[in-house]
Amino acid sequence: MATATGSSTAATLEPGTSTSSSSSTTTGTGETSGTSGTSETGEPIDCGAAARGSPGPTTLELVAQGLPHTVVAASEDPGHHGRYFSASIGGDVMWIEPPMPAQTLVTLPVALGTELGLLGLALHPDYPADPRIYVSYSVVLDGPPVFPLFDEHYLVRLEELTLEQTDPPQFDADARRTILDVFHTNSFHKGGMIAFAPDGLLWISTGEGDNIGSLASQRDPAYVLGKMLRIGVEPDGEPNMSSSCDGCPELGPFDYTIADDNPRADDPSFAPEVYAVGFRNPWRFSIDTCTGDVYVGDVGAESWEEVDRITRGGDFGWPDFEGFCGGCSDAEPGAVTREGVTQPLVAYAHSQGRCSVTAGAVIRMPDAPAHNGVLVYADYCTGEVFGLRRDGDTVEDLGVIAQAPNDAAIAGSGTAADYGALFTGSLFGLEGAIWRVTPGR
Repeated sequence: MATATGSSTAATLEPGTSTSSSSSTTTGTGETSGTSGTSETGEPIDCGAAARGSPGPTTLELVAQGLPHTVVAASEDPGHHGRYFSASIGGDVMWIEPPMPAQTLVTLPVALGTELGLLGLALHPDYPADPRIYVSYSVVLDGPPVFPLFDEHYLVRLEELTLEQTDPPQFDADARRTILDVFHTNSFHKGGMIAFAPDGLLWISTGEGDNIGSLASQRDPAYVLGKMLRIGVEPDGEPNMSSSCDGCPELGPFDYTIADDNPRADDPSFAPEVYAVGFRNPWRFSIDTCTGDVYVGDVGAESWEEVDRITRGGDFGWPDFEGFCGGCSDAEPGAVTREGVTQPLVAYAHSQGRCSVTAGAVIRMPDAPAHNGVLVYADYCTGEVFGLRRDGDTVEDLGVIAQAPNDAAIAGSGTAADYGALFTGSLFGLEGAIWRVTPGR
């Protein structure tokens, strides 16, 4: 197939502390991090100096509400500040330019239910010059169940859509393409976020599907569940197949491009799309628009939520480990244990009402130097927004830096056109909403 160009012990950090790790500093493509990079739109960005300590006042500014269903992903139009695309769990892809009413571009035929629906949205890196957008959503697999334990199975579908460049844009129903289907035995733990990196490659998070026993394949690179995948979206004429577990149906053929520096791109016994393994439900993740580093919020089971920095070929341990090597007290963030498991950058317990991590974005706003390089992430249940700063070997947990309103649930995230951060979710449990992380207020 053709390829496209484009790693045992730790402390569970308390808010406001920092720690030094002896692990090397690498980007999402395995290269050494620098102080400059390239944005998702190809423009050079100076990463600037990393600040220390608290970033200072930070608020969530409500920029859109009254949207249908919970919003799980949003992207600001890179050519129009204040204009947004959003994805709601019920299947609606929306175009939003406040204060005008939001408009539905397309309603996708999603399967709904526990952890099902429209899961991801990404604009092509050259949007609007290239008017393609990408969505990830669940559908019911036709036919009788493969495994009698389940009443029906599901696919998480990655699809390419095209917009006609009117104002507002219109969905072109004749220009759509299925890029990849991922088989899931049941409705749980889908992952489903998608995002383009500065090198133009698309990252895809896949949940474990709540598979157990012989179906558990999270740490096996031969299968695509419980992974971070990395592909090129352009067809190359070579067939690509998708396999989720031993005994799961093989799906395909599909037509996309394998990144030639994926860790197993040339090994026919492994899934060449796989970049990192060992995840439970990597629900949301962030790609630093400057360095290309990828940060994942992996939703935990009974005890721990964690934020991981992806390394090439890294094994993040699930289902054998959760949090810092299962709760040990002397592991270094990002270090690799004797068992070959890469530790989180930070983990927090299911206490004080906290329940589920939502990864945000790395802030690279030129006019907010105190926030430069800060990764924001949130808890779905409490609405707390946390900050994390990584500078070389040092990981600094900034603790809670902002708080969502009491009636808000933060379920998703996105990147703003000014290299800031967006959070998405719902208000009052009824309507979708989008917030901008605003420094200095």
